[in-house]
Amino acid sequence: MEIKTNSKTQSGASSKSSIMAHALTILGKSLRELYPEAVAGGGKGNFGNSMEFYHFGYDNNNNPEPDFATIGYDLKCTPLDPKTEGYVAGERLVLTMIDFIEEAKVNHYTESHFWKKAKLLLIFYLRIKNEPYLDYIVQMIRWWNIPET
Repeated sequence: MEIKTNSKTQSGASSKSSIMAHALTILGKSLRELYPEAVAGGGKGNFGNSMEFYHFGYDNNNNPEPDFATIGYDLKCTPLDPKTEGYVAGERLVLTMIDFIEEAKVNHYTESHFWKKAKLLLIFYLRIKNEPYLDYIVQMIRWWNIPET
């Protein structure tokens, strides 16, 4: 399967293994290293938006469906901040905005919008103060989902 977006073509984006293989190509690197043409944007979520656009080849959007719809996983990028005792989470990770009125109408939690967005490809990057976000280094990449129990 090919996904055409932002003038790039990404092949094989229909399986977890192909998506992870592509994700791992940035491990230990920065966006600027792999994409020297990358232009820094302004606003909240810069790193994640640039990761979506440059590395995974899809336009930023407000689509409520998971980013990797064929496998039902969403992409989330989150910072790690260095501290003397190691690393700490750089900020809270927002999974989705919940419409509590609509969620209350759902018969079972697996039909919930939240449940559909709770399967994640997490990309952790090292955030260094006063460094441009295009130079942040990806430290870890993991699949994650809410356990059944």
